[in-house]
Amino acid sequence: MIFALKVTQGQERIVAEMFYNEAKKLSAGGTYKGIYSVAYVTTQRGYIFIEAEKDNYRSIEEMAKTIPKTGQLVGRKNTTLKVVKGKKTDKTPPKPVLIEELENIMFPKKIVAFLNTGDFVEVVNGPFKGERARVIKVNKEKNDVTIELTESAVPIPITVKGSDLRALSKDSR
Repeated sequence: MIFALKVTQGQERIVAEMFYNEAKKLSAGGTYKGIYSVAYVTTQRGYIFIEAEKDNYRSIEEMAKTIPKTGQLVGRKNTTLKVVKGKKTDKTPPKPVLIEELENIMFPKKIVAFLNTGDFVEVVNGPFKGERARVIKVNKEKNDVTIELTESAVPIPITVKGSDLRALSKDSR
């Protein structure tokens, strides 16, 4: 099962490497109590993903206590193992990350796959940031979109990357 662990934003690579080194160091076989792999995705800030056996989330929590910049597993309210006076620890297991969710995180769909000629978009990067435009042409292979700014006096076609656009509703003007 794959579990998501909260970490300090911007420190995902460092924490993943520390987690990997700790797991490798603690076991001659390369796994620490059923931990098989550690991964991070550059587009998912603040989380690392750990593959472990189904019921070994406690070993992940134990390792997280020894590694700085780590938080708790996603789906847990309280991961402290010590009993606080009058309060019980959370015994519900964390929710594993589904493979479908990981596919969406690791391989996001490009906006050009959803754009058609005549749709309205907003430019989110570049010199025309904040401007609204109408799509003239979509090149899905190159991830390029040719747009025409709606608020300009002279309609000039501009080609921008699909990642620099945000789709608006089809009738937004």
